[in-house]
Amino acid sequence: MFRRVLSSWESEPAYRGCRWVAIFLLVLAGGGFAHAADSRSAEGDRWEILRAQLFEDRVVNEGEAIIRVTAPGRAFDAARVPVTVHATRSLPEDRYIHKLYIVVDNNPLPVAGTFTFEPNNGWDTVNTELRINEYSHLRVIAELDDGTLHMTKSFVKAVGGCSAPPSSYDRSDATLLGSFKGGINEFLNPAAPAVATVRVVHPNASGMQFDQYTRTYIQPHYIHTMGAEFNGRTLFTLETNFSLSQDPVLGFNFSPEEDGQLTIYALDSKDSRFEQSWDLKSSNL
Repeated sequence: MFRRVLSSWESEPAYRGCRWVAIFLLVLAGGGFAHAADSRSAEGDRWEILRAQLFEDRVVNEGEAIIRVTAPGRAFDAARVPVTVHATRSLPEDRYIHKLYIVVDNNPLPVAGTFTFEPNNGWDTVNTELRINEYSHLRVIAELDDGTLHMTKSFVKAVGGCSAPPSSYDRSDATLLGSFKGGINEFLNPAAPAVATVRVVHPNASGMQFDQYTRTYIQPHYIHTMGAEFNGRTLFTLETNFSLSQDPVLGFNFSPEEDGQLTIYALDSKDSRFEQSWDLKSSNL
């Protein structure tokens, strides 16, 4: 009975119309799959070019033996994509991570940031927020002090982060430029590291954003360097660009062995320097 009813319905013009619509949608879907495959292929080619530019013919080992990256598979906000890099504890005592390269294959400036660490500062996590302009692999490459390279990656679905309109900074928050929000969490457990998380109030304008009020593009104005010092000694520096979000975030943990002062600073493209310091007591670390 079911087969006879179905056969009768199939003979109706409405069904034939639906059938052609279905075929059309399948063709479109096939084209979409092909386009996605082409995009992934193009991205792979782009990464090979970037890899050669950054590391020439050096071997880049892939896996999570040295580092892993945490990022959303689909970003809630393409202009503020949270990214956390975790260092494993599997390194020999005489080795350390000298540099971290954060690369977003399909961004206008693919190298979003390069951390350079001084040895033996006790960190194992850094985090920030990125702008991501289109679907792309996010790659983090760790360079050890012996020159070996280790990469981990995550695919992030995000669109338009580099040209997303800014918030009200230019019109209402200019007096806050360079101020720091956040600070240091100190733990009573001496074995636990201190955790720093700060947000620097700054437009970090990319030059690709359109101001709906003036009907012109906003001129580039971004932070290019951030860093941390403890008792005057460099912990690390971060060379970056407008790939960081508006009001850039910098988070990290560390394990100082003495009382001292932690200073976090930022330098921008208009030659301004912003910084803030916190006093830390070893009895709280």
